[in-house]
Amino acid sequence: MSPPPLDPTTLDRRLGLTLALLLGGLLANNLLPYLGVKDDSCQAMFSKLDYGDGVSKGNNHLFVPQAWVTDLWDGWFDVRATLDPPAPKDSFAGQLQGWLNTPERQLNREAVRVVVWQLCGLGHEVHLSMEDRLGRPFRGPACAEPSLSRPHLWIPVRLYEPSAPAEGW
Repeated sequence: MSPPPLDPTTLDRRLGLTLALLLGGLLANNLLPYLGVKDDSCQAMFSKLDYGDGVSKGNNHLFVPQAWVTDLWDGWFDVRATLDPPAPKDSFAGQLQGWLNTPERQLNREAVRVVVWQLCGLGHEVHLSMEDRLGRPFRGPACAEPSLSRPHLWIPVRLYEPSAPAEGW
């Protein structure tokens, strides 16, 4: 027994709802750069949209202003870490310290937070020396600083490169 045929009105409603959902998803994806949440895979990026403080010396979009809401995709440069107490190079903590001290790399902020969080959890005090993309330095203990030692645990999978060449991403 075959199902009864759908009437044209029901078919039109289903098609309209499907099209509205697809267009709504595309619109939501393309609005993410303006909210400071995402900056790739969006059709709006043709305008070289830049929402970094001081990098573009102002807003470069014609209609909608931008804001930097999260730093999840930002990076730190020239990261150097020392541990107290020191860790052997072949230990897990030593390997994490080696990753932090990789020369000429830009390290993703969230990845650095995860590594510092692990080192602090292993009983080490982590002293960091680094610069952000605007050249602002940080030097000091990281375990007591929440912006350096507490990753966003609501992110279930880390979908980014933890490091990139120092020239930029």
